[in-house]
Amino acid sequence: SVSPAARLEVSALEARVTGLGWPLRGSAGVHADLRPPGGGRLRVTGRVGLDPLDADVRVITQNAELAPYRPYLPVAARVAGAADVDLAVVVPSLGEARARARGRAALSRVDVRDGERTVMRVERATATGVDVDWPERVVVDRLALAQPWALVERDAKGDLTLRALLTPRRSAAPCGAGACPPAEAEPAGEPVAATIVHLTVDGGGLRVVDQKVSPPFAVDLQSATLRMDGLSTSEPKPARLELTGRLGPGSELTLRGTVGALGGPLKLDLNGEVRDFALPRTNPYLLQHVGWKTDEGRLTSKLQCRVDGEALSAKTDIRLSRLHLVRAAEQDKAQARMGLPLGMITSLMKNKQGDINLSLPVRGTLSDPRFDLGETIWSAVRTVAVHAIALPVSWIGRVRVSKDSRIERIDVDPVTFEAATPTLTAEGQAQVARLAAFLDELPEVRVALTPVASSSDVAELKRRAAETALERVARQHQLSRDAAAARLFRERFPDRPAPATPATALGALLEAAEVAPTEVTRLGTQRLETVRDTLTRAGVQGERLTERKLVQREGRESQVDVDILDPETPRPSKMREVLRRL
Repeated sequence: SVSPAARLEVSALEARVTGLGWPLRGSAGVHADLRPPGGGRLRVTGRVGLDPLDADVRVITQNAELAPYRPYLPVAARVAGAADVDLAVVVPSLGEARARARGRAALSRVDVRDGERTVMRVERATATGVDVDWPERVVVDRLALAQPWALVERDAKGDLTLRALLTPRRSAAPCGAGACPPAEAEPAGEPVAATIVHLTVDGGGLRVVDQKVSPPFAVDLQSATLRMDGLSTSEPKPARLELTGRLGPGSELTLRGTVGALGGPLKLDLNGEVRDFALPRTNPYLLQHVGWKTDEGRLTSKLQCRVDGEALSAKTDIRLSRLHLVRAAEQDKAQARMGLPLGMITSLMKNKQGDINLSLPVRGTLSDPRFDLGETIWSAVRTVAVHAIALPVSWIGRVRVSKDSRIERIDVDPVTFEAATPTLTAEGQAQVARLAAFLDELPEVRVALTPVASSSDVAELKRRAAETALERVARQHQLSRDAAAARLFRERFPDRPAPATPATALGALLEAAEVAPTEVTRLGTQRLETVRDTLTRAGVQGERLTERKLVQREGRESQVDVDILDPETPRPSKMREVLRRL
């Protein structure tokens, strides 16, 4: 009646039946000892009722193999292992699908396979205090799993292979001489209420593989221990759990909290922590979502998560240590969502210790069609990043944010100078001091310094050139200032009539005065040196300061512009990447 057909061969059968007569009525004593299919021993002792049919027996198995019964499993998985059972079984009537069982049971060397690949295994599973009242309830006082392991894999289409492997197949309707009738769905009865009072896992493992990203993501949970009390499908009181394990080399995972009844609305209240998780393991997701990858860094995260039915409320406190990002794609997807290149954002968020500290809240209604977990997380990251960057930037300037909460640009206040001099103004001195404190607090930020020569600088240089010429003429010819201006005017403009007043002569000299381009360039260089020397004396490394060419502008600004640079993150060569993979 099953496909493939089941062949179950028993041997070494020893049986004794007492109290059997004709006509068949009453009950008979039964004692049977045999070798079940695959090996081991099976013993059945007790009473079997003949009219009506019922049973009250004790069933004991020792090392009974599970593989021969695979055709009866409604799943595609291949299951192997051995069972040790000691149960007192009472069947009130064989005509009714009812039974009671008490005792203990154990499975050993359980191996669940998908073809030739193991997807689940348990070295030993022991259930004590088994109390079954079928089909209403199943209670296990203690279930202990020793060295269990499972493979949780998402394929390239996004489906969980383990779910498909363990999903029961539909039983086909029997076919007669004609066509097979369409299969009718069996009416669903009341679910069996199952309870595990105490669940323990020792030496557990879990391998998570995601084939939907490229390259595939994989991580192992090892040496896991789990303590869970009150796990149930129907009890209103939530179960308490405590999980610890190693999440890759040098990383630890802890999880504590409560889980609501498995048969009811989803209810979780969990607190967890991951310590020192290697960030390069997350590169498949970084490449897909932001176009960057990391070759160094550690993640420590504390999670608080509550789910009550459809309401989600979660908060994650994250510390990223020694993070080093490398651009790995032409498009910076993080910049499209946040406004700034990811490298610049991370450099602005790192503290003096090189750490990034974030607190991400996530809230929403899971059943709301407008709720998208990915977009919700991006929105939280964008908000946190803006706030984290805005505070230190406020010391030296301001963050410009668009209407959709993306960072448009960062405006840094310039360092101001006295006109036509390399001397800082009072505000310029204060700005350099603030800039030094900013760079000291954010050790990975680099800035560009651009000297600006304004029209007021050029006018002042011309005035100084004219004044120098006047002093020279007055000193050589022992003349007054006004007489020197008149003489210098006649020398410079011999074809023009003499001005009516000395002031007019001086104005004409100022207007005609020329400033050599080298003078303006030298002024810009001196201003750069002033800013650089002040910052380096404050402890800022010179390689963090990039000097740009002089810019001339109309206006009265006498300053050095300051711009925050995107950190240098060259893409590694393809040859080096191939060698690394090899």
